Amino acid sequence: MRKAVKVRPGYTPPDEVRKFETRGSQFRHLRDNSTLCMVDNAPMSGADHMSKAQKKNAAKRKNKKAAAAGAEDAPANALVAEEKPVATKPVAEAPAPSALAPEEKELRKLSKKLREIEKLQSNVDAGTVPDETQLAKLAKRDEIQAQVDKLQAALESVGL
Repeated sequence: MRKAVKVRPGYTPPDEVRKFETRGSQFRHLRDNSTLCMVDNAPMSGADHMSKAQKKNAAKRKNKKAAAAGAEDAPANALVAEEKPVATKPVAEAPAPSALAPEEKELRKLSKKLREIEKLQSNVDAGTVPDETQLAKLAKRDEIQAQVDKLQAALESVGL
């Protein structure tokens, strides 16, 4: 005769251990099998427990299928034009840099250089000692100012 196997208290054999379920799967299982959600002994329809985004996407898919079915019914040479209101963008005061004329771009670039030179000059007047590159920039002030004046005159004559 064989000796009896001792089993520790609380031990459950592997074949009796329940399969692990996450809280989400437990909730879905309860929701799908619950009698509280059933009306007239029929489970809830798919649209009743969909989120707002899911309902919106379902409506989009439905409309897309309807449009595809409508396009198949229409003859190939007939044009189906839907009138959509065209939204106009408000006109910005400063156009995009790519929309500027080359002369305007150059004027902006030179004006920026002049502003930097004026800022540098105010620092020198305040007592800071400029290095060689800053001195070279300060020396070009009159030349850049002459180019700016020339460009402004050219733009005024063109009417921009």
